[in-house]
Amino acid sequence: MAIPEISVDELLLLKAAGEVRLVDVREDDEWFDSHIESAVHVALGTVPERLDAFGDDGATKPTYVICRVGGRSYRACEFAAAQGKNVVNSKLRFEPVDFSFRVDEDMKNYMELYEWLSGLGFPESFTQYSNFINQKRATSVAGDSAEDAYSDGSLIIMTSAQNPNVRLSFKTAFI
Repeated sequence: MAIPEISVDELLLLKAAGEVRLVDVREDDEWFDSHIESAVHVALGTVPERLDAFGDDGATKPTYVICRVGGRSYRACEFAAAQGKNVVNSKLRFEPVDFSFRVDEDMKNYMELYEWLSGLGFPESFTQYSNFINQKRATSVAGDSAEDAYSDGSLIIMTSAQNPNVRLSFKTAFI
């Protein structure tokens, strides 16, 4: 099932023009850090129990689902749409980026890069995310939590002389 998408800019224009139903599917700590005042908070892992927040089945006006970038909101939309909800995913749009990397003789940094790039596509479905969080909760020890599935990270872009040129920092990236 194709999920309709709207850019963040388009959603902001709609919101400024009138009332829209917003559901924010970020985790609790992200919600407490900041959120759109009119949005309803439904953490992604609780979507099946909170379907009422996505409006009536077959509603003519859609519910716009948001998260930080658009991956989790897309997964929530997939699930809600399969239950008869009229949902639209709000997604950041990125331009293509080309990367090239130097690989050491032992291929150690290649494996690190491979695992990092493979992880960018995880989770691939709402069920995969929900299973991951539930497994994380079930196997956690004192002080451990589902939020430990996130980590800060950096990407340093080097010059041809191997000097640092640009450093990109990622806060609470999904791992």
